[in-house]
Amino acid sequence: MTQRLEDRAAIQDLNSRYATMCDTFQLEATLDCWTDDAVFDERESGYGEIRGKEALRAFFRDTIFATNAFMVHMMSNHLIDFVDADRATGSVWLIAESVKKSGVRSRVIARYEDEYRRTEQGWKFQLRSIRIGPGREIVPPENWSPHG
Repeated sequence: MTQRLEDRAAIQDLNSRYATMCDTFQLEATLDCWTDDAVFDERESGYGEIRGKEALRAFFRDTIFATNAFMVHMMSNHLIDFVDADRATGSVWLIAESVKKSGVRSRVIARYEDEYRRTEQGWKFQLRSIRIGPGREIVPPENWSPHG
């Protein structure tokens, strides 16, 4: 039972680490959250499926980090089910807000559906699929400039 509680906490930390590293534009730390053969299913948000660590690197560097001036992922209601000692599935709701370098602001309400795998370095995402909810909006900024 103690190991299961430690694993649950580690998976919750993985989710928080991913959000924090992504929101602070830390590429290598963001990539450390994923297995080498991971899949990020972003089809519902229009980005397609990103497969493998190098494709994830290009996606975050060239698409997410290159176009955003500010991001915040607010995560809640994390559910985790263990498949066995080294695999688990889960879901977590998020509200993601961003300001693009162009000045466009957006808010997305969605749910991540995840598959986690224990590695020698700890728990990581094997698969993360985004499911966009009803609250997606893109709004023009009010008195905001990416240059201050």
